[in-house]
Amino acid sequence: MFWMDFLLVLAIALLIASAFGMGGRRYSAGLDFLMFFLLLFLATWALGGWFRPVGPVLWGSYWVPYVFVALLIALLLAAALAAPNGRVPRTRTEQREEAQAQAAVAVAFGTFFWVFLIVAVVAIAASYLL
Repeated sequence: MFWMDFLLVLAIALLIASAFGMGGRRYSAGLDFLMFFLLLFLATWALGGWFRPVGPVLWGSYWVPYVFVALLIALLLAAALAAPNGRVPRTRTEQREEAQAQAAVAVAFGTFFWVFLIVAVVAIAASYLL
């Protein structure tokens, strides 16, 4: 069951990450395809494992909760990390403030990423052990 869930979530996360067109494009927090995929994959597996099994069975796993969670997480990530509006700062002070703001966002996102990674792995393990 573990390996089938793993492969199913891997396929779903790859399809949805590709559909969101993250390849080669960076967002405001410096998120690239690999980070987007990793967040999507772990969130889908962690949350989808806790939903009640519904829908048809594919390879011994219920796939509907995983697809639902993957779409929800992908939409939330895409909305939260949308590209900036394209306004170019004109003065050096505005440029410096923009650079400081971008650095603060990068630090906050990095912290969130690692905390989320640890919590997701614990949630995945708990869903199979409990």
